[in-house]
Amino acid sequence: MVDDLFYAAKNSPLESPRSYWSYEQYRRTAEDGSSHKVRVHYCRSRHTMERVCKEYFMDEKVLGFDLEWMVDANRRDGPKKNVSLIQLASPSRIALFHVALFANSDDMVGPSFRSLMENPDVIKVGVSIKGDTTRLRTFLDVDSRGLMELSHLYRLVTYSRNGEYHNINRKLVPLATQVQDFLHLPMFKGASVRSSDWSKPLDMNQVAYSASDAYAGLQLYETLQHHRRQLDPCPPSPHLAELNLRIRLADGVKVTRLEDTLKASDVVALETISLNDKETASLITVSTKTNTSIVSNKKPASKSPKSPERPKDSRVEVAEDRVASYRSSHPETRATFVQLRAYFLWHCFDLSPTAIAELLRDPPLQTRTVVGYILTAVQSEKLPVDRERLREVADLIPLGTLQSRWPVVRGMLFPTGFSPL
Repeated sequence: MVDDLFYAAKNSPLESPRSYWSYEQYRRTAEDGSSHKVRVHYCRSRHTMERVCKEYFMDEKVLGFDLEWMVDANRRDGPKKNVSLIQLASPSRIALFHVALFANSDDMVGPSFRSLMENPDVIKVGVSIKGDTTRLRTFLDVDSRGLMELSHLYRLVTYSRNGEYHNINRKLVPLATQVQDFLHLPMFKGASVRSSDWSKPLDMNQVAYSASDAYAGLQLYETLQHHRRQLDPCPPSPHLAELNLRIRLADGVKVTRLEDTLKASDVVALETISLNDKETASLITVSTKTNTSIVSNKKPASKSPKSPERPKDSRVEVAEDRVASYRSSHPETRATFVQLRAYFLWHCFDLSPTAIAELLRDPPLQTRTVVGYILTAVQSEKLPVDRERLREVADLIPLGTLQSRWPVVRGMLFPTGFSPL
């Protein structure tokens, strides 16, 4: 980043266009010492996508990655709505592949892009990257490997520094939060741009927004890795996201069950953690070379061993990513996270409430609970629905309950003056 551009942004009025972080604040230094701006390639055909990947990205070892899609897309809408725009970033270049404008073909991505995404030796970095690459696999048949979830690295660095090891988990952290904390400028996340109609050619604001998202991931990765290497003891980099493994801590830092034998001299502190964190809800002991603390949730350990946590279904990850995007672009959202997640599973993947109940929890949730989530999300947010499928959901509850709790949904299904039998 160019110092003058950084300080100009810091000194600009808050929320003014120049106050935000941007890829335009960076420069590439050539071998002859000359300085060059980061180039953006806006590609609206598969042919151009292949040429840009082949000429500029094949030798890169780390790439920033992101996706944009139509907010109302469901599984039946196909790739152009579900993978509308693909963003790749290297230190010197950013590529925007506008898939929504590509000509229809059996293979809508070029072999060079496929090779980059499926090569485990090329690290792709981003936030909610597994959800994004699930879309690539589902709609473009690209089986991505070498994925680094920036949220894992952010949590590892942030909470290793102050010893808050119970916060080192795989929960997602918004890209804007990470940029603010480690690149020290706010990131523009205007609702009008996030909810754009990605089926149309991009204007300059959309190009800048899309390019900055992918480039931010790349710069964050390098910055976070630098800070990780400064930690003492130094933890290893998190596992690749596709492996679904816990985040590794540094040598000398270990997490053990309270059932393990402890020496009285090891115990120096007692504190309580929140049960909302599933990865730390059980009783654990956090030990380091210099101190040891017992972390307790104030509940006795179960007599029977806890079964291993099953990997999160990729459809759930995509739905949760949709919730995050929706809530970012709709600050007045009234529906809760779980209600919106159930809606997106139902709307995007054509799943029944019973299937969603089984997908979200073992043992399954009550089907009527999932029905309530879906209907509340539809009513609160006026979300798009297939009326026939909505009728199937509403039929799972008594008509009187539908009228009293979800009158807007009832009005959608039964127009004024019509009395269902």
